[in-house]
Parts: sequence; C-alpha cells; structure tokens
Amino acid sequence: MPTGRVRYDNLKAAVAKVIGFARERRENERWILFREHFGVESFYCRPGIAGAHEKGGVEGDVGYFRRNRLSPCPR
Repeated sequence: MPTGRVRYDNLKAAVAKVIGFARERRENERWILFREHFGVESFYCRPGIAGAHEKGGVEGDVGYFRRNRLSPCPR
C-alpha cells in the first residue's frame, strides 16, 4: 500500500463533487474512511485545461508502478 501523498485524476469512486476549478473536492464517506485507515493523503489534479498536463503524469506514475511492482522478476 502506498504511503504519504497519492495523486489522483479525479477518481469517480472517491470524489462526490468537484468544487470549482481548484484542487478542492468533496469526497465520499467510504473513501475518507479508506484513506484514514491506510494513512494516505489525497492530492487531486486540477480539472479542465489548467490541469491537463497533470493527468499524463498520473498515467505515467501508474505505468511505472505497474512495471516495477506488479510484474514478475525476470529469471
């Protein structure tokens, strides 16, 4: 489980409502309980054109994690 700050691309399961064009979100109750249980801090991408460059970084981080942590070691 990752620790510290985790960057999200407005995950629908976590976000109940995007508030304005900032990073502020109203999160689902279950998501808040999940975060508190594992000690993870949320960091959301900005919506719209202002945050378009951030979304690629999220996808890149997912690919990096998948290639380095979820793949079997070569023999």
